[in-house]
Amino acid sequence: MAAAAEQEVASPRLKITEIFFSIQGEAAFSGWPTVFVRLTGCPLRCQYCDTAYAFTGGEWRSFGEIEAEIRKHGARYVCVTGGEPLAQPRCAALLTALCDQGFDVSLETSGAHDIGPVDTRVCRVEVGRRAGEPIGARRNAHSRSEASASSTGRKSLRLGMQAGTRSRRSA
Repeated sequence: MAAAAEQEVASPRLKITEIFFSIQGEAAFSGWPTVFVRLTGCPLRCQYCDTAYAFTGGEWRSFGEIEAEIRKHGARYVCVTGGEPLAQPRCAALLTALCDQGFDVSLETSGAHDIGPVDTRVCRVEVGRRAGEPIGARRNAHSRSEASASSTGRKSLRLGMQAGTRSRRSA
């Protein structure tokens, strides 16, 4: 039992439904070649969900295996989605690891889980915002303000029921 716990610390894993290459079709990154990492699991069961197939199943993969598959596709932009990716506690660590490896990373989340632990370099796209809730109400407190983001030429994402900020690494 202790050996398994040590291996888990040495090689963190996430349950993955699929990793695939496509052209981003939503928000400010529409048209970008993108590798999508779809994590398995979601506790919400929203009626409008278009990825119910990601609620169960999936395959455990180490961060190294996930990164290797992403690199095979040759795209800089990675979108981590689900299900609800933040339902897996190690998701935030994967996001940071991908940023550290030089990828531009976004997270598609319902906003039902705290985004506080999410690296500030990650763009957050909140789907399923509650009626009447101000756009961006669930933003990470460490994200850039809209004014500073637009002053660097980076726009806040605003698309229908989605909201988030693009917060990229400093050069």
